[in-house]
Amino acid sequence: MKIGDTIYCFDLNRRIYDKGMRGSPIWIKHWDERVIESETSRSWVLRWGNKINKRQLEAGELRNYKVTWEEVKELEWVHVHKHRISKLVDGVQDIDKLHAIADIVGYRDAQ
Repeated sequence: MKIGDTIYCFDLNRRIYDKGMRGSPIWIKHWDERVIESETSRSWVLRWGNKINKRQLEAGELRNYKVTWEEVKELEWVHVHKHRISKLVDGVQDIDKLHAIADIVGYRDAQ
């Protein structure tokens, strides 16, 4: 990363609605482009003096900041589909399927 690069910031106050103000804000529209304006030895400095820790950003440790738009799109897929998938899993009655799902998600029986 360098000065002039763009990162993406999840801004909870950036609300854009579909068809007026009916329903929830569009989740992907919360993400805003931010340009790195300068740097310190440990941080990238964004608009209005906001500082982002370089090491944490590059390690992916900052939940509300992403380096690429592809990362944001992956998070959008998870945001949109995880609830739908969990509803389908809730209806599964086949023990073999549930064991397979438990292995995938790392569930361990407490017995």
